Amino acid sequence: MQNGTVPPTVPSPDCSDRNLHEGIWAKEGTGKSSHEIDPGVWRLTGLEPSDADLLRDPSDVQPLGIPEDHELGKAVEAAKADGQQRSMKSAIFYISPSNFTALQRDCVHELGAAAQVSGTHAICGLVWRCYMKAAAKRSDLPVRNGKIVRMDVLLDGRSGFSHSLPQTYHGNHTLVLQSLTALSALTSPNTSVASVTGMICENMRRIDSATLQDMYALLRDVPDFNAMHRRKWEPQMTSVSDLRLMITSVLMVPGDRVSFGDRVFRNRGKPDAGRVLMGAFNRSGPRLCYVLPRTTNGAVEFIVNLYPEEMDALLDDEEFGRYAMFLA
Repeated sequence: MQNGTVPPTVPSPDCSDRNLHEGIWAKEGTGKSSHEIDPGVWRLTGLEPSDADLLRDPSDVQPLGIPEDHELGKAVEAAKADGQQRSMKSAIFYISPSNFTALQRDCVHELGAAAQVSGTHAICGLVWRCYMKAAAKRSDLPVRNGKIVRMDVLLDGRSGFSHSLPQTYHGNHTLVLQSLTALSALTSPNTSVASVTGMICENMRRIDSATLQDMYALLRDVPDFNAMHRRKWEPQMTSVSDLRLMITSVLMVPGDRVSFGDRVFRNRGKPDAGRVLMGAFNRSGPRLCYVLPRTTNGAVEFIVNLYPEEMDALLDDEEFGRYAMFLA
């Protein structure tokens, strides 16, 4: 610890209690069995009601659309090879304080104040629409009519699970918020960034304590997450043709408060910027976006990875360029 720093507050013992979720769920949960839980809640966990047998023993059932065990390894390796033939490139984009304000203002103007548009909502809407427009222009990726695309936004579920869960809880409580729509609708000239943002806002409003606890009820019955990942998700996530976009936003993290001390570092130990090491992600295939903490002047930076021709299309997109600028 550096001289002159304020000693950290000692957290309560509950903050490291790995059984805390279980106890809260037992007291406050809705008590629904898996077949009583709404299908929309199933999908928030990445499952479908048709996957009910996977909750008991994933080795005894083959999910729809996934090959039998003796073919699964070949399918996964083929998908990985598909993604590794050509690596993606990552790029950093910058939204000035005035453009960030304009982006939110344009969304609120179209959606109304009742939509409760946040900065995260607006950036996710902009990135998802413009990213998918760029991907849809690839000549080697013919887009079928009605193709459904999905965006996953990683959220911290601690604040919504229960008031009994300390905000300083040390364990992970990551929620993946899924938004799905037809690619043709998402990329249509008649679709606006605001309308895409509105869909994301609506999905966000569905997440309440009861929903989170029902999700916990489903996931606590999963005996083997590794097996489920291999069977349900890995073949699709490693393929070039998978148009799923995953967004992690730490926009509201107070990055200007981070300090490594001025004993060794300049600038009072505060980092000039935050960056994500994207090399492994660029080779493995998932399409990712990281929204970084706001800069001290209120600007926003985010990192995305795309294939070269997709990057060219994104840079040529006037709608995207209205708000974001290529930085590096």
